[in-house]
Amino acid sequence: MADALRDAKVGPRLARTGGPCVRDGLQALVPAAVAAARAHLDAGRAAWEEQISGPLATYRDHVAQWRTDSLLPGITGRRERLVEETADELARLLDQLHTTGRPLLRVLAVLDRPDDPDAPDAEDEADSSGGTFASDAHPSDAQAEN
Repeated sequence: MADALRDAKVGPRLARTGGPCVRDGLQALVPAAVAAARAHLDAGRAAWEEQISGPLATYRDHVAQWRTDSLLPGITGRRERLVEETADELARLLDQLHTTGRPLLRVLAVLDRPDDPDAPDAEDEADSSGGTFASDAHPSDAQAEN
């Protein structure tokens, strides 16, 4: 996510434009953005669910085998209870790791840079190291980028 924001030139300075905000125009775009994000999440859901549930199923089988191997004939009642409690707790934890329901989708923020024909290009503001000139940087920029 940080790479995508950097590639889109979104950073701490973008949020502090101080210019007028056309909130209604941006707000009108939110439903379409949410629908596109939801479609992306729905399209990848089966693959992501398999990526998560596959290892969990393997581990669940491992716990079942451990339970069977640990409950040998002749073990004490205390040892049997400990094995059962441990296996049950592991099964409960595995259930909690399994995904259920729809993925969470939130709109965190919409950032807009007002059109200013006199403003220098973001590329003009970068020095040879790729950073902004010290005179242009806000003191919190370095901290925010870390």
